[in-house]
Amino acid sequence: MSDRIKKFAAVVFLTLLIWAWAYLSLERQVTLWGSIELSPAAGPEFLVSFPGGNTSYPVKLTFKGPPSKVSEIERQYRAALGDPEHGMLVYYYLPQDYDHTQTGTYMLDVLDFVQNSSAYHEMALTLEASEPVRAEVSIEMLTEKQLVVQCVDEKGAPLPAADLMPGQVAMHVLPDYTGPAVIRLSPQQIAAARQGPIRQRPYVDLRPAGPRRFADDEVSIALPATEQLNPYVFQPQSIGFIFSRNTQGRFRVQIENEGDLRTVQLRATEAAYAAYQRRRHHLLIEIRDEDAALTEIPPREVIFNFPTDFVRGGQIEAASSHTAVIRLIPIAPTTSP
Repeated sequence: MSDRIKKFAAVVFLTLLIWAWAYLSLERQVTLWGSIELSPAAGPEFLVSFPGGNTSYPVKLTFKGPPSKVSEIERQYRAALGDPEHGMLVYYYLPQDYDHTQTGTYMLDVLDFVQNSSAYHEMALTLEASEPVRAEVSIEMLTEKQLVVQCVDEKGAPLPAADLMPGQVAMHVLPDYTGPAVIRLSPQQIAAARQGPIRQRPYVDLRPAGPRRFADDEVSIALPATEQLNPYVFQPQSIGFIFSRNTQGRFRVQIENEGDLRTVQLRATEAAYAAYQRRRHHLLIEIRDEDAALTEIPPREVIFNFPTDFVRGGQIEAASSHTAVIRLIPIAPTTSP
């Protein structure tokens, strides 16, 4: 009886072993999304973009391998979707490895690129296909320059009274760039800089739509303390309009809540308040191209037409914002007799 049990157990064990071997010998396919991105080791002299000006390039990759390994990769992939820092299926492109060290457009063979990456070897799977097959890479080589640092407020108005140390920083920019390195301060940061020096890193927008590069080093910013600002209740006598090119001369503006704009509160020094009183228009309302096609224009925040020099010096500010409800009325074209 004992021998029969032992034989039966041996048969069961061998059967399970054969099944396990057969299972592991099978291969599964899985298709996952990955991305090609510039390696952090590329250096600041490289400005790299993919089609559409994007800094990463999505690719669809098909792998095959043992079911257990594919299941593990799928589990890690799902976990990475909820963790952007995980970096699953990100393949880093280092231009120097491909001798892409001149301004120009290059083509990457996606299969070859992925198969030669360290991230691929760690997966222990076979890459079967990619979509697309090739990826276009545009490279612009940047030049290191010493740039003057300019401090501005949140609307982009310069703050000439800012004391900056150092006044210049080294940054990599396009060869024809001649502008400054910018430090943009929020109202809270401006208030802090009036109490004592603060530190910020200047930046440069390499193109109008980006990307934005920050300097490696911080700059110390100090602003002079302002005079005491007095509260004023002010009644604007004139409201002006800033028409876009396509709305100029085509519409007149009707303010539906004009009564709400007849009393405003502000804080200012005596000199700044006197200068504001002398302005031709105390409030301004912007009229945009898209307003002409709207049946109902959303409430538009009005612009306080404060004297620029006093704004830069922190000597005048609105105590609260105000919005205007406006309606555009077409102006009938004149006809010659």
